[in-house]
Amino acid sequence: MRIEVVHLRSFRGIDDCVVTLRPRLTLLVGRNNSGKSRILRAIALACGGVSAERDDFTLGSEEEPTVDLILAPADSADSFDDRVREIFGTHLQLVSASGDERVAWRTSITRSAEGWGARATSRFLMYDAGVDEWKPATGASEVSRRQRGVLAADIAGTGRDLAGELSRPGTSIRRVLDDLEVPEAARGTLEADLQALGGRIVDESSALVVRVGNSHRVDEVKSWAHGESTCSGPGAA
Repeated sequence: MRIEVVHLRSFRGIDDCVVTLRPRLTLLVGRNNSGKSRILRAIALACGGVSAERDDFTLGSEEEPTVDLILAPADSADSFDDRVREIFGTHLQLVSASGDERVAWRTSITRSAEGWGARATSRFLMYDAGVDEWKPATGASEVSRRQRGVLAADIAGTGRDLAGELSRPGTSIRRVLDDLEVPEAARGTLEADLQALGGRIVDESSALVVRVGNSHRVDEVKSWAHGESTCSGPGAA
């Protein structure tokens, strides 16, 4: 199972943004403050990887932020496997005459009662074949923790200590390894690998910014990654 499309509205200064993700790899490339991290945060929020914050609202706007996720079967499959089918049941929907299946939900962010905080609620969307759109339905079911648990999302900074995350109880990386039932004896090797990976990310991230600093190079990288996006709003890319 994979995320195929993410659609942001009124999220952290991004008025409207649709990003289509490719099955294997999508790169988000742009200048600083162009919206890359906001898109990643929106995905993590919709997957339950981070909590909603007041900063998720767009300053000066009364619109409530929303993040739509459309999920597709893994790789090039047309339909979901039995495990996913058991978890989502009737929420899986046909989107083509050839039997292609998708499932989608919208995460809406609202202010807390006292106005100082924020909360996120995710509910399933219905596919309208007549207009080829996903729409909210009256009385739509809320997405459960188990259902959101089919996806793992986290935000990793370039200076993050991945080995430390692995060994510290309660972290998302540790939880993933626990869910995958990776034995404790095997985690020493993983720690070393992640430590090396963390070093490479730090070393190469600044070089990437320099190498894609001009617009034609950015276009080349976007074309190579086959990602598609349409965004509007202050600083959106």
